[in-house]
Amino acid sequence: MAADRRPVLVAPDSFKGTLTSREVAGAVASGLEDREIPVDAMPLADGGEGTMEILVDALGGEEVEVEAHDALMRPLKAKIALDVGAPGTAVVETAQAIGLPLIDEADRDPEAASSYGAGELILAATRAGASKVIVAVGGSATTDGGAG
Repeated sequence: MAADRRPVLVAPDSFKGTLTSREVAGAVASGLEDREIPVDAMPLADGGEGTMEILVDALGGEEVEVEAHDALMRPLKAKIALDVGAPGTAVVETAQAIGLPLIDEADRDPEAASSYGAGELILAATRAGASKVIVAVGGSATTDGGAG
Protein backbone atom coordinates (compact mmCIF):
# COMPACT_ATOMS: atom_id res chain seq x y z
CA MET A 1 0.00 0.00 0.00
CA ALA A 2 2.79 2.48 0.91
CA ALA A 3 4.59 1.79 -2.37
CA ASP A 4 1.65 3.29 -4.26
CA ARG A 5 1.77 6.56 -2.35
CA ARG A 6 3.97 9.54 -2.98
CA PRO A 7 6.12 10.48 -0.01
CA VAL A 8 5.03 13.38 2.13
CA LEU A 9 7.66 16.04 2.78
CA VAL A 10 7.61 17.12 6.42
CA ALA A 11 9.60 20.38 6.67
CA PRO A 12 8.72 22.23 9.89
CA ASP A 13 10.41 25.00 11.82
CA SER A 14 10.43 24.81 15.61
CA PHE A 15 7.36 25.48 17.71
CA LYS A 16 8.65 28.40 19.76
CA GLY A 17 9.17 27.50 23.37
CA THR A 18 7.99 23.92 22.99
CA LEU A 19 9.57 21.68 20.33
CA THR A 20 12.63 21.91 18.10
CA SER A 21 12.16 21.53 14.36
CA ARG A 22 13.73 18.07 14.59
CA GLU A 23 11.21 17.05 17.29
CA VAL A 24 8.28 18.39 15.25
CA ALA A 25 9.49 16.60 12.11
CA GLY A 26 9.93 13.37 14.05
CA ALA A 27 6.47 13.52 15.62
CA VAL A 28 4.71 14.26 12.33
CA ALA A 29 6.75 11.64 10.47
CA SER A 30 5.98 9.04 13.13
CA GLY A 31 2.25 9.69 12.84
CA LEU A 32 2.36 9.37 9.06
CA GLU A 33 4.55 6.26 9.12
CA ASP A 34 2.11 4.63 11.54
CA ARG A 35 -0.40 4.93 8.70
CA GLU A 36 2.10 3.46 6.21
CA ILE A 37 2.58 6.78 4.45
CA PRO A 38 6.12 7.28 3.14
CA VAL A 39 7.81 10.33 4.64
CA ASP A 40 10.82 12.51 3.90
CA ALA A 41 11.57 14.59 7.00
CA MET A 42 13.57 17.80 6.61
CA PRO A 43 13.70 19.98 9.73
CA LEU A 44 14.12 23.67 8.89
CA ALA A 45 15.03 26.85 10.73
CA ASP A 46 14.44 30.52 10.06
CA GLY A 47 17.74 31.86 11.34
CA GLY A 48 16.87 31.56 15.02
CA GLU A 49 17.30 28.72 17.47
CA GLY A 50 18.30 25.47 15.79
CA THR A 51 19.71 26.98 12.58
CA MET A 52 23.32 26.05 13.30
CA GLU A 53 22.43 22.48 14.28
CA ILE A 54 20.41 21.96 11.10
CA LEU A 55 23.20 23.33 8.88
CA VAL A 56 25.80 21.13 10.59
CA ASP A 57 23.55 18.08 10.20
CA ALA A 58 23.01 18.83 6.50
CA LEU A 59 26.50 19.98 5.50
CA GLY A 60 28.84 18.58 8.12
CA GLY A 61 31.06 20.53 10.45
CA GLU A 62 31.97 20.66 14.09
CA GLU A 63 30.25 22.49 16.92
CA VAL A 64 32.65 23.95 19.48
CA GLU A 65 31.99 25.67 22.78
CA VAL A 66 33.17 29.25 23.31
CA GLU A 67 32.82 31.88 26.00
CA ALA A 68 30.56 34.87 25.40
CA HIS A 69 28.05 37.12 27.13
CA ASP A 70 24.27 37.02 27.01
CA ALA A 71 22.12 40.04 26.19
CA LEU A 72 22.42 41.26 29.79
CA MET A 73 26.22 40.91 29.70
CA ARG A 74 26.32 37.82 31.90
CA PRO A 75 29.05 35.30 30.97
CA LEU A 76 27.93 32.05 29.38
CA LYS A 77 29.09 29.15 27.25
CA ALA A 78 27.78 29.14 23.69
CA LYS A 79 28.47 27.11 20.57
CA ILE A 80 29.70 28.04 17.12
CA ALA A 81 30.16 25.67 14.18
CA LEU A 82 33.37 25.37 12.19
CA ASP A 83 34.13 23.91 8.77
CA VAL A 84 30.44 23.81 7.85
CA GLY A 85 30.18 22.49 4.31
CA ALA A 86 33.74 23.58 3.54
CA PRO A 87 36.97 24.27 5.42
CA GLY A 88 37.09 27.82 6.75
CA THR A 89 33.32 28.34 6.81
CA ALA A 90 31.75 28.97 10.21
CA VAL A 91 28.15 29.33 11.31
CA VAL A 92 27.33 31.64 14.20
CA GLU A 93 23.80 31.46 15.59
CA THR A 94 23.46 34.67 17.59
CA ALA A 95 20.64 33.11 19.64
CA GLN A 96 23.34 30.92 21.22
CA ALA A 97 24.54 34.00 23.13
CA ILE A 98 21.84 36.67 22.96
CA GLY A 99 18.74 34.55 22.42
CA LEU A 100 15.46 35.52 24.04
CA PRO A 101 14.99 32.10 25.72
CA LEU A 102 18.24 32.69 27.66
CA ILE A 103 16.69 35.62 29.54
CA ASP A 104 14.06 35.04 32.21
CA GLU A 105 10.85 36.85 31.35
CA ALA A 106 11.12 39.04 34.46
CA ASP A 107 14.63 40.17 33.41
CA ARG A 108 13.81 41.13 29.81
CA ASP A 109 14.64 44.78 29.19
CA PRO A 110 15.04 45.87 25.55
CA GLU A 111 16.73 49.12 26.57
CA ALA A 112 19.42 47.30 28.57
CA ALA A 113 19.93 44.33 26.23
CA SER A 114 23.12 44.26 24.18
CA SER A 115 24.17 42.32 21.09
CA TYR A 116 27.80 42.34 22.29
CA GLY A 117 27.74 38.55 22.74
CA ALA A 118 26.95 38.07 19.04
CA GLY A 119 30.15 39.91 18.18
CA GLU A 120 32.05 37.67 20.57
CA LEU A 121 30.78 34.61 18.67
CA ILE A 122 31.87 36.08 15.33
CA LEU A 123 35.29 36.94 16.79
CA ALA A 124 35.64 33.39 18.16
CA ALA A 125 34.87 31.98 14.70
CA THR A 126 37.51 34.13 13.00
CA ARG A 127 40.07 33.36 15.71
CA ALA A 128 39.38 29.66 15.10
CA GLY A 129 40.39 30.15 11.46
CA ALA A 130 37.13 30.92 9.70
CA SER A 131 37.52 33.08 6.61
CA LYS A 132 33.76 33.03 5.93
CA VAL A 133 31.19 33.43 8.71
CA ILE A 134 27.48 32.79 8.17
CA VAL A 135 25.54 34.69 10.85
CA ALA A 136 22.04 33.50 11.78
CA VAL A 137 20.31 36.39 13.54
CA GLY A 138 16.85 35.19 14.60
CA GLY A 139 15.57 34.76 18.12
CA SER A 140 17.49 37.68 19.61
CA ALA A 141 16.65 39.34 22.92
CA THR A 142 18.12 42.61 21.65
CA THR A 143 16.91 45.65 19.75
CA ASP A 144 20.18 47.58 19.48
CA GLY A 145 20.66 46.94 15.76
CA GLY A 146 23.95 45.14 16.36
CA ALA A 147 25.61 48.09 18.11
CA GLY A 148 26.58 45.76 20.97
